[in-house]
Amino acid sequence: MRGLMSVPLHHRPLFWQGPTSSPAVPRILKGHFAHDCATPMRRPHSPQHTGPASSRQKRTETTEQRTVAILSFALESNVFNPTPRRLSDFQVLHGQAYEKDERQAGFVRRLRAAEPGLFADVEVSFVSLYRGWCGGLIPAEDFAKMKQEVSAALKALLGRRSKIDGICLDLHGAMGASGSEDPEAELAEAVRDAVPVGLLAASFDLHGNFSERLGGALDIVAAYKTFPHDDMEETKTKALRMLLHCLQPQNAIQPTLVVITIPVILPGDKIVTTEGYGQKLYRWLRDLEPPCWRTPVLTKLIGPVDESIEPKANLLDASFFVGHGHEDTPRVGSAVVLTCSMAAAEEHGALAQELAQWYWDRRADFTYPAESPTVSWEEAVQELYAAFDRGQRVLLGDLGDNANAGTSGDVPFVCRRLLEQTSAPRNGGKPHPRVLIAGLADEAAVRACTEAAKASRVLPRLMIGAGHAIGADYGEGCEALELQDACVQAIVNEGLWAIVEASPNVTIVLQRSSWAFFSHADVERLTGDFHPSKYDVVVVKRGNVASLVEPMLPIGSPPEEAAKTCCIMATTPGANSYPMRPRPHLRPGMYPESPGREWAAPAGTVPPRYEPRKLKKSLQDAQRFKLQTS
Repeated sequence: MRGLMSVPLHHRPLFWQGPTSSPAVPRILKGHFAHDCATPMRRPHSPQHTGPASSRQKRTETTEQRTVAILSFALESNVFNPTPRRLSDFQVLHGQAYEKDERQAGFVRRLRAAEPGLFADVEVSFVSLYRGWCGGLIPAEDFAKMKQEVSAALKALLGRRSKIDGICLDLHGAMGASGSEDPEAELAEAVRDAVPVGLLAASFDLHGNFSERLGGALDIVAAYKTFPHDDMEETKTKALRMLLHCLQPQNAIQPTLVVITIPVILPGDKIVTTEGYGQKLYRWLRDLEPPCWRTPVLTKLIGPVDESIEPKANLLDASFFVGHGHEDTPRVGSAVVLTCSMAAAEEHGALAQELAQWYWDRRADFTYPAESPTVSWEEAVQELYAAFDRGQRVLLGDLGDNANAGTSGDVPFVCRRLLEQTSAPRNGGKPHPRVLIAGLADEAAVRACTEAAKASRVLPRLMIGAGHAIGADYGEGCEALELQDACVQAIVNEGLWAIVEASPNVTIVLQRSSWAFFSHADVERLTGDFHPSKYDVVVVKRGNVASLVEPMLPIGSPPEEAAKTCCIMATTPGANSYPMRPRPHLRPGMYPESPGREWAAPAGTVPPRYEPRKLKKSLQDAQRFKLQTS
């Protein structure tokens, strides 16, 4: 077989049937789930569905127009961040506005161009998108409004279409809402309650919490396989591609989920897919799947194919959820989620069991990345100065206020400590490093700087760090910080950021709202005068700082420049601090809270099927009528 990685994604077959006369050659399986489709298929313990609301009846081969709806609900919440993430903070798009957003909806256009056959007789309707930057919990009333709006939008779509055959959800898995133990499950259930829908597919971040309840509302699941995340669009495309393929009348594929939840919640930064056990786990998952998913992105981040692992017949997707620990609900934990054919559920229950047990047995062996060690603040300062004296640049992650994990991004602990450190003389008269704090969220401070920039540019007194205003109590050094005679250097990023010289050695990027740096595009917003490469130490409010080394250098820098950077992650105070604050609503016996617990993975099972409220009520009414007339 020619190298699979050289084959364009849209030219690769989707499903793997198992060994043939030429075991290495995958082939498209038209109707290879025909055995499953011999009778109307339902998940175990699901009542017989009747009428147009049934999502389990056999699909017949027709050329009638099929409708697929696209929705997105994405937020990573942190229960320890007291700042609510209100609906007004979200990017909200409906209908054509959603469809025209290239960043959020372009994956559908690209898949259609690559595989037009998947879209034959298919009408794709963009319904609603709600995307919020990482933050606190959604207030209960805002969450209720979100569900109501989506329900109304779906009902309006159904009014224009005879039916909705499938829905593809773009989720995260770590959304938090006041009064809800499982927001993503509630959203999926609200979708099923609103309209009769055939198949429900969803894409996720691997740092989500996946519950059996959520699994009971879904048919198809795909989660990222890379951290740092580099397969986000691929994963959304994968979920939609599987959905469209299963809906094709000639395929008649009935997918189902096999789920095992695992009582483990590790810090997300311990499971990177570029090294160690994290890489081994996600490479294993990829190699179990149909070969068409072996993309260049996955090869780059999780390595080449392990030829000793054979793709599993009738397996569509193998996902592993690391979980999100900054939440206080019973759903917190890790999970194995396999998407397979109904007939293969028992067989893949054993595979899920093997994966879950493998993870449990190695739960204590996952470590932070070797290239960016995680140390205490005191150790970080020592290493910072040692690296500076060696002539290295330093990239320092402020883990406790990691804005990419739902913190407020406004805790001035590191800023305060480095201002103190750089103001004191060093032994032997050595110089201090020049420090860039990139960045610190404080909308009021940015407004004050914007006004000052019009005049003298010097602020005799500037308070920064909004933690005091939102009721957070993260300990000593986290209270609001007063700067004296701060000089406003520039207002950049269309007025959203203010660059302030707090002292001769410390420059701060103040932000109207928290934002973690990810790419060259983010860095370029600082403009050339304040490029991070011009500083000796750059502090960022995020984890996994090693992935930022290249973006923090000027575009086109030679590879050896990256080697001059020392990466450090400091365990600082904040909403993301470790060890975490008490979470009384976690399931008992979670690791590492209960390190001595013994656990053996059960066989994976198909979650109990969610019954839409209308169907549930009709079944209850029928039962009451039967009792009354008997």
